[in-house]
Parts: sequence; structure tokens; C-alpha cells
Amino acid sequence: MRSGVTVFIPLYNEETILKKNVFKLVEYLVPLDRPYQIILGSNGSTDSTAEIGRELDLQHPNITFFHLPLRGPGLAFAEAVKRAGYPYFLCLDADLSIDLDFISYAIKALQDHDAVVGSKQVGNQKRPFYRIIASDIFIAFTKRLLKLPYRDYAIGAKAYRTGAIRPLL
Repeated sequence: MRSGVTVFIPLYNEETILKKNVFKLVEYLVPLDRPYQIILGSNGSTDSTAEIGRELDLQHPNITFFHLPLRGPGLAFAEAVKRAGYPYFLCLDADLSIDLDFISYAIKALQDHDAVVGSKQVGNQKRPFYRIIASDIFIAFTKRLLKLPYRDYAIGAKAYRTGAIRPLL
């Protein structure tokens, strides 16, 4: 059997997109023919995100949900890594604005590397035009301010070998 993958989605007030995007993610993961786990982690959400997350957890054996009362993606990330059940750990934004093919590319790259960082600048973006423009302006400003050569600073797709990051937490 092929190595499994854990996909973590940090959540903050995502009630309007949560179900739809989780089902979209499941539709992508099933044909990969490898074990998978989706971890949904809510940080201080004040809408019905937690209720929807609990419902998804109860209905789907591959989905795990937790809610933390404090805000902050770092707390949720650390908790998700602790709960990760597979050797590959991916973190995706709830809006799934990146091309989901990042998952396949990342799994392949993680066979030789401990970390993989995606970019919204490549692949099939699923973002409204105004968000693409705002992101491009932010990147240009950040590059100029920090004098760093990166093309993307607000990346919604990261992947790690679980065994490489767990000791760091």
C-alpha cells in the first residue's frame, strides 16, 4: 500500500465554504489510491464553522475535527501535526485557492525532501481577479521592502514529512 497523506485545513469563520470545499478535496484524494486523513482545525471561529466541522467528523471516517477557543493558526498547526496519522502532512487554505494538483506534486517531492512550498503564481488559480491583483501588489511591495527574491509570500499550500516537523513542535 502507498504511504498515506494527512491534509490539514485551518479554519476561521469558514461556514459558507467549508462543506463544499471539503467534499471537493475528498473527490480529489480518493482517486489517488492512497490512505488519507483530512484534519479540520477551527481557531476561535464565532460562526457555525465548529458545528459544521463536528458534523463532517461524525459523518466521514477520514475526517477529524478539533476546535481551539484561541485564535492563531500556529496553535492549530501544532495540534494538527500531533494528530497526523500519515507520513505526508499538507496544509491548505480553506478556500482551496491553489490548484489541487499541488497535492500530487508535493507527495512526489516529499519522497526526496522534508518540505515543499506551493505558489499561487503557478497552476490553475481559483481566485477572483481582484484577489489576484491584490496578491500581486502585496508580493511586489513585500519583495521591495524585504529585498528577498521570493515570488509568493502568502502561500496557501505547504507540505512536510510529518516525521521531520513533529520533533520541532
